[in-house]
Amino acid sequence: MRIHTKTVFTGLMLPLLISAVSAHPANAINLDDAKSPKFLISQATQAGELAGSINSINGQTVEFAQSNGQTRNITISRRVINRLGLRAGSRIAVRVNSRGVATTVRVIRPIRALG
Repeated sequence: MRIHTKTVFTGLMLPLLISAVSAHPANAINLDDAKSPKFLISQATQAGELAGSINSINGQTVEFAQSNGQTRNITISRRVINRLGLRAGSRIAVRVNSRGVATTVRVIRPIRALG
C-alpha cells in the first residue's frame, strides 16, 4: 500500500500550518492612545521623499507643510500642478533638489478602511 504525497501534506501539514498561524496573533496598537498623523507616513514616503500637505499655491511657489510640522516653500511647475490637480489641502509626497525645486511629486490618496 502506497501513501500519496498530496494526502500526507494535506492531512498533516495543513493543520500544523493553520495551528502555527493561529498561535501567533497579529500585534496591534490601540488607536485611542496613539497620536495619529494626518496620514500614514508609510503610505507616503519612499527614500528621499518629504510628505505633507499644501497650504497655498501662488504661481509655481507652493507653501508645503511637512508631516513633522515644518513649513517651507517649494517650486513646482504649473504643468505639474495642473496635471495632478494640486490645490490647498492636497496631500503630497515630493522630492526636492538643493534649490527647493520639486523633482518628483506624487499625490497621496486617503486609504479607505475595509469592511
